[in-house]
Amino acid sequence: MSGPITRNGEKSETAPPAYAPYDGGVVRGVAVDPPVVEGVAVAPPPPQQPAMMQVQVQVPLGAPPGSIFTVAVNGQTLQVLVPPNAAPGATMMITVPAAVSL
Repeated sequence: MSGPITRNGEKSETAPPAYAPYDGGVVRGVAVDPPVVEGVAVAPPPPQQPAMMQVQVQVPLGAPPGSIFTVAVNGQTLQVLVPPNAAPGATMMITVPAAVSL
């Protein structure tokens, strides 16, 4: 039998491939980057979370716990839920998006 010799010393009629097949990022024990495919869209980075700030607001008179009132902060009108332990006229801290500077 003629041809290349295999690892176990036997001769083979088929030649080994002239390339090393891609096997998930490892070639001869060395990690490699995954192949790059042209024309494939890359996912955009996740959107950044807006900066937040805390603002002190007063619970309106006549607004019992569980009710909703509106406040204007940084040019935005927001709805606030009166927590169970807040009495009308009490002050409370809420977290709102910070002002946008252009």
